[in-house]
Amino acid sequence: MTRTGRIITAEDKTAIHKEAMEPGCNRSALAEKWGVSRAFIYLLINPCNFKPPAPTDLIGPHEVQKLRKTLRLSLRQFGDMLGVSEGTIRGWEATDDLGWQPRAAARHRLLEIAQHHGLPLEFLVSDRTAKSAGIQIKNPLNYQDRRNLKELGKKRPDFRKKIAVPPPQPTTPAPPPPKTVTVGNRSAFANAGKLFGLGS
Repeated sequence: MTRTGRIITAEDKTAIHKEAMEPGCNRSALAEKWGVSRAFIYLLINPCNFKPPAPTDLIGPHEVQKLRKTLRLSLRQFGDMLGVSEGTIRGWEATDDLGWQPRAAARHRLLEIAQHHGLPLEFLVSDRTAKSAGIQIKNPLNYQDRRNLKELGKKRPDFRKKIAVPPPQPTTPAPPPPKTVTVGNRSAFANAGKLFGLGS
């Protein structure tokens, strides 16, 4: 639809494209004539230059399931890899109202796993398999690696929780040095005693 509310048909697009390709065409005047923007005309001439932007942090049910199945992991094994429960993975992959979106820390961890195995996010968003997309999976997990995921999951700290650093222990002040009583000249003390008739 143009700025004036006119609907651009396929025939109109062909006519605009034909006029825009004529040598010496003033595309600003052409855009004013048809009531469209210059970007619209440029889009008609160069459609391949207007690709949708690649997602940067889009991790939804489709991407989580695609990552898990590409790595050939079960729900339990994938949960052990992430250090979460099997129900959490099932909730991430649910497409109905019962599912939920992974939090920022979980999305970051999923992207790290995908990058470690050479799986770009654009591949996870698509419906293509790794073979059809020509992607070679890096660091593939063998049978023994999958069996060891449970033990690794127990040792790995939960990435969703902040690691609480214990506060530093208060430093106890050093005890003061013991008081020392200095004794004066013993002979002077004895003479003073004789002077005042004290002692022998």
